Amino acid sequence: MATKLVIKDPVLTIDGNDISTYVSSLTLNAEIEEQDGTAFGDGVRDYEAGLESNSAQITIKHADAMSALEGILWPLRSTKVILVARFKAAAVGTDNPSYTATVLVGSLPLGGQVGSIMESSVTWRLCSTITRATT
Repeated sequence: MATKLVIKDPVLTIDGNDISTYVSSLTLNAEIEEQDGTAFGDGVRDYEAGLESNSAQITIKHADAMSALEGILWPLRSTKVILVARFKAAAVGTDNPSYTATVLVGSLPLGGQVGSIMESSVTWRLCSTITRATT
């Protein structure tokens, strides 16, 4: 039985800035739109691959010093930058691929509850395919 991956030390950079210490969850959604190509006379539905519609869902824990993380992300709002993710801090390889895409920083929610760590969940649209590197 294969060993399961426990995410302990992932790496996430945006525009060359390592924001890993501020992130508590990351999901890269690599989605291909399904286009219905069914025509008269077909006995079953026929689907074709359409455009990619990728996104990154990130949960951010904001720093006490607002200038730390916010100083990186605030100037990036409404811009397209490079996002790179690895699920282990180890070197890139077949057991630890690196995923790279261009992301539109379209939102940066700020807020929280009294007595709780300030946390935001964002979904950023990816404006490119996700490339997977193993070397």
